[in-house]
Formats: sequence, C-alpha cells, structure tokens
Amino acid sequence: MLDVCLVVEGTYPYVRGGVSAWVHDLVGALSTLRFGIVHVGAGRDAARVAQYPLPDNVERFVEVFIHDPQPRRLPRLRDRWGAGRRRREAFAVLEPFYEACIEGRPIEHRTVDEVLRIFAGAAPWRLTIEDLLGSREGWAVFERLAARHAPRASLVDLFWNVRFSHLPLARLLRTTVPEARVYHSPSTGYAGLLAAYAARRRGAALLVTEHGLYTREREIEIEQARWLPDDDDEAGLRARREPGLFKRWWLELFERMGRYAYAQSVEVITLFEGNRRLQLRAGAPPSRSLVIPNGVSLERFGARRSRGQPLERKAAAHVALVGRVVPIKDVKTFLRAARIVLERHEAVQIDVVGPVDEDEAYYRECLHEARLLGIAERVRFPGPVDVARLLEDLDCLVLTSLSEGQPLVVLEAMAAGVPVVATRVGACPELIEGADAADRALGAAGVVCPVGRADEVARAICRCLEDRRARAAMAAAGMRRVRRYYRRERVHALYEEIYQSYRDRHLVGQRFVDPGPGWGSFARALEGNAAPALARMGQRAL
Repeated sequence: MLDVCLVVEGTYPYVRGGVSAWVHDLVGALSTLRFGIVHVGAGRDAARVAQYPLPDNVERFVEVFIHDPQPRRLPRLRDRWGAGRRRREAFAVLEPFYEACIEGRPIEHRTVDEVLRIFAGAAPWRLTIEDLLGSREGWAVFERLAARHAPRASLVDLFWNVRFSHLPLARLLRTTVPEARVYHSPSTGYAGLLAAYAARRRGAALLVTEHGLYTREREIEIEQARWLPDDDDEAGLRARREPGLFKRWWLELFERMGRYAYAQSVEVITLFEGNRRLQLRAGAPPSRSLVIPNGVSLERFGARRSRGQPLERKAAAHVALVGRVVPIKDVKTFLRAARIVLERHEAVQIDVVGPVDEDEAYYRECLHEARLLGIAERVRFPGPVDVARLLEDLDCLVLTSLSEGQPLVVLEAMAAGVPVVATRVGACPELIEGADAADRALGAAGVVCPVGRADEVARAICRCLEDRRARAAMAAAGMRRVRRYYRRERVHALYEEIYQSYRDRHLVGQRFVDPGPGWGSFARALEGNAAPALARMGQRAL
C-alpha cells in the first residue's frame, strides 16, 4: 500500500511551474515515502509532453480524462435484473438532491455519499452511465426540475448542461484509484472530489492544500461564461440580478464538491491567512484549518543569481512577466506598462515568459495589442523556460494578475535577489511588504500596485531600474524574508510530519470516515500572522 496518493487536476506532470513545481519538489524531497499520483485531465492529447520526470519514489501513476468519449458497454447479465427498479430508486434519491442544490439548501453528508455511490456505479445501484443519462426515468426528473425552476428554458440547453455536468462525474468516480494511507489533493474541484471519495471508501486520511481557491475561480468563469445561456432571456437583452438555472447548476456543482472535500479532510491547508478566511466562509471546519506557505531554496536561487551581471554593467536591462498567457494574468496591462517603460528607457528587453497555448485566442490578442502599441519588435514570448536560469539575468520580475494565491515565482525572485512589481492580489502584498510589524521591518522586496493600472506598474518598474540604492535594498529585503519565513526545507519537514502522523495512525487501524479535529495546535498557532507562526512551527518540526 502507498503512503501517499496525490490527486492533481490539469497540472503535474504536464504543466511547468506553479502547482506542478510544488508537487515535484515535495515528492522528490520526501524520498522515504512511497507516492502514487492520479492526474485528472480534460481529454487525451497526443501532443502533450511531460514537463517533469517522475521521482523514483512515485510507484503508481494513473490518468483519468473526464471528457473523453467512451464506448458504450452492455451491462453485465447480473446487473440487468431489476435495472428499472434500481433506476427508479436511484432517481428518488437524486431528484431531492438536485432540488436542494438548485435552491441552495443544506444537504446531509450521508445523502451526498449516496449520490456519489450512484454516480460511481457502486452497489447496490450498479447503474451504467446510460442509466443516468439515457433513461426515461432520468429525463423525466430533469424535465420536472426545469418546469419548476426555469419553465422557459430550452430543452436542448437542458440536455447539454445535464450531459456535460454528469459525464465527468461518472467517469471520475469510476476510476480505480491506488490504495493509500493518506490522500492529498492540491485543490478542491474534480481532483478534490476524487481524493475525498477514495479516502472515505478506504477509511484513509485526506489532506487538501489549496493554492488558489478553486470554487471562487470557477465562479468567476461561470459568471462570465457565454456558453451558459440565461434560461429565461434568450435574446440576452435583459439585465439579470441572479444567475439563471444553468449557471446556478454549475455554481452549486463546484461549491458542493468543495464542501464535500472540506468535510472529509483531516486538514484543510492553504498558503496564506487571507485564503484561510475565505475557506472558512466556504465551509472549511475551523478546527482543521491550517496555513503552510510555499517555500523555496535560497541556496539554489541565490547561487544562480551570483552568476549574473549587475545592471550597471549590462547593455540592456531585462524585465519579465512570468506566468501563463491567460486573461487572469492580465498580460495586456503589462504590455501597456512596457510601452511606457520603453518610451523612457531605450535599452530594456521585455519578456512574457510562460505557456501560450492554454488560451490561444488571448495569446493572439496579446500579440495584436503589442503591435497596436508599437512594441511588437521589443517584446518576446519565449514560452516556458527554466525560471532559475531566467533569474540569473533578470532585473525586475512583474506580475499584473487579477487574482493570485501565493505565487511561487515571487518567492523564487526574492530568493534570487530580484525586485518584484506585483498587483495587490492574493498574498502578493504580504510577500513583498511583509505580513506584520516584525515582517515589515525587514523592508520591501519590491513595489505593490493597484490592479489594472499600467501607469503605476510602469512607474514601479522604472524605479527598480533607475534607483540603484532602492534596487539593492529590495534585493536584500527579499532574501532576508525568504530566509526567515519561506525556506523550502522547513515546509517539506512540516508536510513530512503531517504525512507520517496520519500514515502511522492508519497503520494501527484508525479510520478517518468522519474526521474529528485536526492538528489543533497547528491551527491555533496560525490564528495570527501565518509567516511567524510557520517559523515557530518549523523550528519545532526541525
């Protein structure tokens, strides 16, 4: 049996940086533990390439693709008997569940467990996907729900929303997940649901570490989604105060998945105190809530930085945004800021470093924006690169994101002595300016700017390039902050202690079907500022 099974969604090992880098470093550092990894992806892509080699202590690697077409399978002979009765009984459970979801009413955990067993095709239901989506009993339920909650909704829209919300769940929950003593997911959503379901079935412990807040990010996407119609406004001309049936359906789906993962977790972990407060509001149990920030290797990035040349000796300064080329990173604001910087400084190289294929339409918009601004020849989009190597020569790291968790690249830049300009989102302010009085006394590692203000971002970049004394002070402050609060070795030691604790309790027969309080002393220690609390805990753990 594995010690730990990590369940990830759309990241490791196929996407570089962020959550993938965190997973790779954690697994590789804890080499005495036996790991399995389950990758939850949208669909198979023959062109994709692993960005990380699996560490030697990864003994199982499983993939599940929730949107892949699957051949229709005839039910086994023993499952044909009584199938109509089982369908009727199953939809007698599902219909009030759907009703409660649409109306936002609370649902008992045992009801959620029963619904998940239905989707998983488990006994006593043993239903196929066709039973769920192609039976008369099922369609009658959906028609009644539409008649009660959206009488003017299109049946075509109803069909596709039901299909696209049910198929991924059915395929996900029918996955054979490796048996482990601890399950761990770096998000809620589909990965968190699968990890929670596997942990509950086997009486194992579940950890959830949220880097960003999955449910909140999906809420933003759903509110802006053009593919989800308003069920009573086909022309799209009437202003709406509340989302229609289909948007409510999807919002509730992701919210319920998050609540189920929270309820099953022995520890609900996040990277900074602001996210922890949002998790509590979303239903995370306070007694199992914990903050463990990201950590980086000061030795690795500091040593690489020493190979680079000071700005004063270089022919051109180097400024880069590091992140995916997607709307949430607001690359266009960075490009507008870059134009202002280039008007003031001729010798500056501007890079946008990160994957460009996640949202190809937005990437094309960014290229067009650069042409309109007249800087297309001065801006490069090199795709993903080795960040440690990039930081050797970088003079200013920029993030213009609309939303962030605790960006690992900011900590990496600070460890390398690179000043950071970032928007006031997520943990960026506390990383750059400090989280409390003692932390702020270390100094600012860069400049924090308002969201969407290209002029402010440009002014901050120019300050980093022009003021030698300020640039040196920012570099020194960043390295001091990482050394005191964000050492990778300390974070890994904490996770190893948590893993070992729950693994050992499972070895002696303890089951975690209904988790009680988690590491209460850890959670209580983090009621105040997360960074000093981690320093105290890390010293104890090490």
